[in-house]
Amino acid sequence: MLDIKNLIEISELQKSNAMRIEKKRFAFERMRSLKGKHLVGLVGPRGVGKTIMLKQFAALKADSVYLSVDSLDTQDLFGVVQKLNRDYGFKNFFIDEIHYNRDYAVALKAIYDLLPIERIYFSSSVGVLLNSLPADLSRRVVLYPLNAFSFREYLYFKHDRVIDSIGWDEIVKGIIPSTILQVAPYFESYLNGGLMPYALDEPEPIVILRNILDTIIEKDISRVSEVTSLDKDHMRNIVKFMSKSAGVDGISYSSLSKNLGATKYKIIQYVRLLEKAFVVNQVEPFGTSVTKEPKILLAPPYRLLESSYEDALGGLREDFFVFAMQGFLGPLYKDLFYLKSLRGAKTPDFIANIDGKNLVFEIGGRGKTTKQFKDFKSADRTLLLTHDSEIQKGDSKLSF
Repeated sequence: MLDIKNLIEISELQKSNAMRIEKKRFAFERMRSLKGKHLVGLVGPRGVGKTIMLKQFAALKADSVYLSVDSLDTQDLFGVVQKLNRDYGFKNFFIDEIHYNRDYAVALKAIYDLLPIERIYFSSSVGVLLNSLPADLSRRVVLYPLNAFSFREYLYFKHDRVIDSIGWDEIVKGIIPSTILQVAPYFESYLNGGLMPYALDEPEPIVILRNILDTIIEKDISRVSEVTSLDKDHMRNIVKFMSKSAGVDGISYSSLSKNLGATKYKIIQYVRLLEKAFVVNQVEPFGTSVTKEPKILLAPPYRLLESSYEDALGGLREDFFVFAMQGFLGPLYKDLFYLKSLRGAKTPDFIANIDGKNLVFEIGGRGKTTKQFKDFKSADRTLLLTHDSEIQKGDSKLSF
């Protein structure tokens, strides 16, 4: 029998612990400012602080309760919320890892429609919730993606440094504040696993990342799709193969199928599941006269699972760029494409449509030049992004 009083006691303890954590993710205030009656979903990778944020929100309200679905011994989520609402007067509910409930969509809709609650916040580590909610429920939900630390957040949490954000106009014009130059030496430690919030207290964050990947494949993906043990092995091998690969240019459905011994049909399924779990990112090719297979990259810092930072740096740069563009363009980043070389022409890496203009990006290492742009004309502006500590100012160069 479900022990409601025990749930309340655990909730109060969790809220009390959360109050001791002074720093908050930058998304906290944006979510806190929401008005009206909403279902608010916090969706993002494991290990980025969704649970802590939910508890911090819950601690702000006396009539709130925090629930972790993966620890409930019942699937009757509506019944639990109804009892807490009716018998104990709770009106704000913070429900963690909601995808562990088989009928979460039905339960959320019933809670919203039938109970006198103020607001429900919920979290999920599986991005299927971003675009697969039933239509009648999606109209009631406000979704917030929460990813790993931006570089600004890392500086704030790790080094107590607060710097202003830089707008696209400044980037394109090469107007880089001196504060960026001052914090540039921290970027290597950020990219080397520091962008994951749990790394703040972990000397070896990649070891934790390996455990997170196992949890994603064994538990999270299995909750939203029927997968066999062989399917799970293939998904692990995809991540392993990609993180061992020296570069990123040849990673596609076809190359994964050829190297891992699975059909391309199956590879497509696996990659899509890993993308929903925020392990990989897919970027479609630009134009209509090219092969339609997307370019597949790892979400940072998964490339470090099987490679050293030095060996993985080339791939990490592109992984980070796509990750950063997600933050700007949104979780679907549909206006970002990769550029495919045709007939030996020198071609930059990516093109993005931002504010109605095509911006072309070359992601490279120290000493990279603008030669890649020589044969590419279809752009309003070109940007060279390199991994140096110096800023190359000018019409078409930027370093980070």
